[in-house]
Amino acid sequence: MKRSGFTMIELIFVIVILGILAAVAIPKLAATRDDAQASKVATNAKTMVSEIAAYATAQGIVPIGDANMTLASNTYVENKNSGYMGTATTDGNISVLDKIGGIACLMIDVNNTAISTVHGDQNSTICDAVRAIVPEGQVSVAGTSVVR
Repeated sequence: MKRSGFTMIELIFVIVILGILAAVAIPKLAATRDDAQASKVATNAKTMVSEIAAYATAQGIVPIGDANMTLASNTYVENKNSGYMGTATTDGNISVLDKIGGIACLMIDVNNTAISTVHGDQNSTICDAVRAIVPEGQVSVAGTSVVR
């Protein structure tokens, strides 16, 4: 009588191959998730700069300090609540942070004439994405020009 089916060796080979595929695929999926989070933070920082300039133009005042920044930018509130944004100080500085390392990737300086963005020199996935998406330079508050 002949039996049909897989031998133990064949089953072990299949299990080993599946294990190798899983070992390769899982880190790639985790890296994709990290890249997506980094892009989200960087895009939110760029959007926040635009929101601040639009608020200053529409209201005639520059939003300085945490309470005013909360009114000016929903993106500021979102990033602050998720831990990727430092609190807006009364002298107009805001830090975009890498939540894992707690390091400043970008400093946003808001004053009466311009919104300046300055990159930090830290290296991380979040900081690299912020540097790639948010250019260093100034955006005029009055909305008349962009200075780079």
